[in-house]
Amino acid sequence: MAVNVVTIVDGRKIVRPLTKAEDMALRNSAANRRHHAMAMQGDNDGKRRQTQRNYNLYTTEQTPLKGYARVASTIGADFDLPPACKTPEQLAAEVAKLCSDILAKKEEIGLLLLERTRKGCHIVCRRNAEQSQQQNLDRISAALGYPYDDNAKDLQRVYFSPPSSEILYLDDSIYAQEEYPMVSEPSAAKKPAKIENLAKLAKLEKLDKRDNQDIPERLSETKQPLYKSLSFTWAEISQKWWQLHNDGLLPQEGERNSLWFSFLTAMSWFTSNPENLRQACHGCTLAEDELDALILNVTANYRPASMPSKLRAVMDELLRECSRTYTLSRRTLPASIRHCLGALPRGMDMPLVAALAPLVGALATGVRLRYIARVNGINLSSFIAGDSGSNKGALTDIIMCWS
Repeated sequence: MAVNVVTIVDGRKIVRPLTKAEDMALRNSAANRRHHAMAMQGDNDGKRRQTQRNYNLYTTEQTPLKGYARVASTIGADFDLPPACKTPEQLAAEVAKLCSDILAKKEEIGLLLLERTRKGCHIVCRRNAEQSQQQNLDRISAALGYPYDDNAKDLQRVYFSPPSSEILYLDDSIYAQEEYPMVSEPSAAKKPAKIENLAKLAKLEKLDKRDNQDIPERLSETKQPLYKSLSFTWAEISQKWWQLHNDGLLPQEGERNSLWFSFLTAMSWFTSNPENLRQACHGCTLAEDELDALILNVTANYRPASMPSKLRAVMDELLRECSRTYTLSRRTLPASIRHCLGALPRGMDMPLVAALAPLVGALATGVRLRYIARVNGINLSSFIAGDSGSNKGALTDIIMCWS
């Protein structure tokens, strides 16, 4: 089979083959339709909860996804259009054109499946048995005239699957594929600046293409500790919450108790300390005893185990605004970090500094990092986490250099 569902079992991704009936049942389940509707509104939490597929692997039974490398006669590809500076209507029109262009060349590329997504589409085509994974993707991309998502080209790549209403083309032969031999990628010229240790850090200077004058200032003229630029205050979080979830208005009347309850429930993910939660309630008009009773109820019975989707939306928006408005002042940073920033795509400054902070902190004494109510000492671990296609892979070499 070449249509495989990906599930999590005991913390590991497991892949198993699907028949058409099973595939459609999972796609059209009430949960998947609900999560897809959330994803189409830009909700990343909804996107991640959609059912997942892999189209590159030949499977006959349930097996762990990691390290599995039996190649199917099909190949999946992800085509995303850049959404920046586009209205939802403009993006939808461009996605429609992309899908139309793909359908016009379905015979040339051996199309088996075309499914629409918020920012583009997923396609599955017949694999050329004499070409490697990347050569097949390059061939399909060249025929279509659109670049594929370069971060979604490995055999084990998974795709979030929409309901069948988003499928624009389906050839049933996709469910009965054969196994193809693995074709190795052709040897390529050695890539420069593959960082393996700190001694090679100077190579980053050659990748530093940014114009220093084009970087807006983030820090004040007096040098600030880097961790300060990674913090958001209760006031900032509270203001953004009401902006997103109550038209920018503080609850003053009507259902104000339920609105403050919802707000406090989300904020309790950060802390169960009543004093901190009181600080979060900027502008609250509830009587002091009412507010205390509300906080006690929330912390005792309703504190969430994971970040609520509404709070995630708030933090995502704050981070987006931070990325749009500020870039770290390279002028005030050590040269080594300055060159690291210059080697990355724009918008990756803050993730890099956040990842480097614990490693740089190995040389610090008595330093504490504060995030809302949590104060932590320095440790020597750095974890890179992010959604598919979020450019997190660009950080790997640099983090390894500092490690």
